[in-house]
Amino acid sequence: MKKIMVLILALIIAGCSAVPSQTQSQTHTKTQSQTHISETQNTPTPPQTLGKNQSPETQTSTPQPYLRKNLAKFKGLWAPPGEDLLDSEKEIKELGVNIIPVEVGYCIRNGEFKLISLGPPIYDPEKEVIKKIESAHRSGFAVFLEINTMIPECEIEISDKDYFIENFVQESKKWAEIAEKYQVELFSPLNEPNLVLGEKGLEWAQKALPSVKEVYKGDVVLKIADRPIAGNYSGYDYLAIDIFPGEVEYWREDIRNAVSEMSSVVKKYGLKGGFIGEIGVPTQIGPDDDESLVAGKIVDRKTQAEIFQTAFEEAWNKTDGFFVLAWAKDPRSTYNFHGFEAENVVRDWYTQK
Repeated sequence: MKKIMVLILALIIAGCSAVPSQTQSQTHTKTQSQTHISETQNTPTPPQTLGKNQSPETQTSTPQPYLRKNLAKFKGLWAPPGEDLLDSEKEIKELGVNIIPVEVGYCIRNGEFKLISLGPPIYDPEKEVIKKIESAHRSGFAVFLEINTMIPECEIEISDKDYFIENFVQESKKWAEIAEKYQVELFSPLNEPNLVLGEKGLEWAQKALPSVKEVYKGDVVLKIADRPIAGNYSGYDYLAIDIFPGEVEYWREDIRNAVSEMSSVVKKYGLKGGFIGEIGVPTQIGPDDDESLVAGKIVDRKTQAEIFQTAFEEAWNKTDGFFVLAWAKDPRSTYNFHGFEAENVVRDWYTQK
């Protein structure tokens, strides 16, 4: 009898020992399946931080503690696609920069929304964007997160506008949730909707806004190409205009009128304010750039500096800030002002007391 009891007990113990092994095998199979789906749909998960005694399969996302800044004036730069402003952290801090943009790239083609890298090809563009946000915050900069669909070889102007308006809202909401989770200071749900969607741009802006505001508590930016167009701007926190000089002799009048029109919209719709979302002055055509996509008239470096000076004189005290194109490591870059006379102009205004 004792032998039978011992045998039964041994079988029970052996059975209990086998359960974790089976569960682990099931978990591994499930993880492989989820990874395959993630790769196929190109919807990777946010970066995660390992806790004590956690395996990669059980880790949970834990962003570094950070509380978004409240800036009195936005002093920003743009880098050319593929370049990272944080590679020049010390220099741009000395320039007076307090906020840097981080772009989310989408290639729109035939109704497909594909998340892509705006720099060198990488496996997980979503994780790369989050990494840039966290790196900027750790370096002491505020962040302007923007979704950009103006990707070469993709649809610059969206062909099926109604489909986009109806369905891209979920992509903007997803990034609004990420913007809130990582305490991003400014969020633009879509770069220049009036350019990529034409007359339907502001329609989309209003359709997307409730979903964005539902999950994001920072400042939402409606960033448009050129001067404000007729339409509804209500509900947004900031209006940003992207403006490039045409004929140099009319530039002072042009920038003055553009800022005046922006201020009128801000006042009419009760927005927090307005700023220059992009201002750039090309001095050349970069080795990898398409001349047909270059905005503004090409000028020499001295004129570039004069154009920046005029813009600051006319808009500094009438706006909430500037984002200037472009701080480039490659001096041949189309809009580069780094190392040119215009750099001193930007420094003078950004570092003034």
